[in-house]
This record gives sequence, structure tokens and C-alpha cells, in this order.
Amino acid sequence: MTDASNQTTDSSSAKSFHVLLTGFKLFGGISINPTEHIANALNGKVHSTPSGTSIKFTAVTLEVNDKDVGEFVQSHLKGKSFDLVLHLGLAQGVKECLIEIMASNTAAHCLHDPSAPPLVDPLSPLLLPTTLPLSQPSIRTFMSDFRSPARLWSRDAGKYYCNEIYYRSLNYIHGNSCERRCGDGKMEYMYCVFVHMPEFDVLSLEDGVQFVVGFCEACAQGH
Repeated sequence: MTDASNQTTDSSSAKSFHVLLTGFKLFGGISINPTEHIANALNGKVHSTPSGTSIKFTAVTLEVNDKDVGEFVQSHLKGKSFDLVLHLGLAQGVKECLIEIMASNTAAHCLHDPSAPPLVDPLSPLLLPTTLPLSQPSIRTFMSDFRSPARLWSRDAGKYYCNEIYYRSLNYIHGNSCERRCGDGKMEYMYCVFVHMPEFDVLSLEDGVQFVVGFCEACAQGH
């Protein structure tokens, strides 16, 4: 893996796959958030796959609050071109990496203010599915790999900021027809998915980085 600033691959012939990666900072009294460190470790890096695709990482770490989550699309996604938006969040007490396949139209602030509006967007669907092609062979192969950590599909991204940022990104992508060009020339929605990561006593920083890189490589194989 190299720094993007040092990448010298001929862009006219090489395939590229640009990932917008997010992690969260500390919240709720935890002493370390693995997703912040994984995002920082990959920011600006380029990973070359065996098939010759260059996976380029742009990473952002966010405060766990209304401001950073509410402004994410406007600040980091709107008007930008990415192949994959990959959100990471911490799931305390789990032993697996959970790939969330949908997000709900639920505003996180309702957990501490029941009088607040309950929906992220009252004009949008209650549920939005990931735009990742779950049946893509490379993704199915990645998910069936029995090496540690286990990889599981999940249909519950929670009711907090993990779910809200996922919903906001999906809602923007669906609502604005944000598309990416595939290797066969066809257009499809920009990929967007959320992964809940375990704590560092389950998965080290190095292994967490390798998991994210491997997952992105599986996603890029359909590019």
C-alpha cells in the first residue's frame, strides 16, 4: 500500500476505485474507537489489487453528534464522485464484523430528546437498502470466508448515529441518482454500505485495516 501523493500509475490505463471511508471519534465514555484509527490509517493510501485496480482511500473521522452527522452529505459527499462510500461504526460486545444491508429513517436525537422530530427526512422512505450488489460473486466469496473475524449480514444498524449517517448517505444517493460507471460501461448507483466493527480486543488495528482493504477489494471486483 502506498500514499496517494506518491502514486505513479498511468491513469490512462489503470483502473481506479475511489473509496470515501468514515469512522467515528470517541463517544459515551469509551476510551478508544477502532473505526477512528482504521480510517486514519487508510486516509490517503492506495492499495493495488492483483487485477491491477488501484483502490484509493479518502477518509473522514466524525464526532458522534447531530452537527457532524447532519452535515456529512453537504460537506463530504455532495458533488463528489466516489465508487464506494464505506461507513464504519463500533459495535460494542460483538465478535464479528457486521455488514448492514439497510438503514432506517430514524433520527438519532430522539434517543435523548423524545420531543424531537422522529424522522431523518419525513418525505423519504422508512427503510433504504444498501446500494452494494449483494449477489456479486466476489462479495459473496468474501462473506463466506471463514477466517477470523467472522463476517455476518445484519438488518439492524441501530437507532443511533451509525444508522443516521448511513440513511443520510443512502437517501442522498437514491434521491440524486448518484451513479458510477462499471467496468462493462453500464451505470449503477454509487455503492454505499455500513460496517459495524468489533473492539480492538477482538480485532487489532492491523487486522481491522486488512479487513476493510479486503472488503473494498471484493467490492471493486465488480467495477
